[in-house]
Amino acid sequence: GWDLQTFQCIETLNDHADAVMSVLCWDSFLLSGSLDSTIKVWAATESGNLEVVYLTSLEVVYFTGHATGQLFV
Repeated sequence: GWDLQTFQCIETLNDHADAVMSVLCWDSFLLSGSLDSTIKVWAATESGNLEVVYLTSLEVVYFTGHATGQLFV
């Protein structure tokens, strides 16, 4: 995560085995797609940390969201 006032990195998520190619904030979730062929869905815990709440293995690492709430993979 980034501090938007200082533009400093304040948190790094290190759960993928390869480079992350796509990141999307969608509703209350963060989605990340990686060259390791996984898409991970992250959610905040009560303590404020992010943890993976869903994982899928696909050959697709790019995705986008739409204002209607649809997610395109």
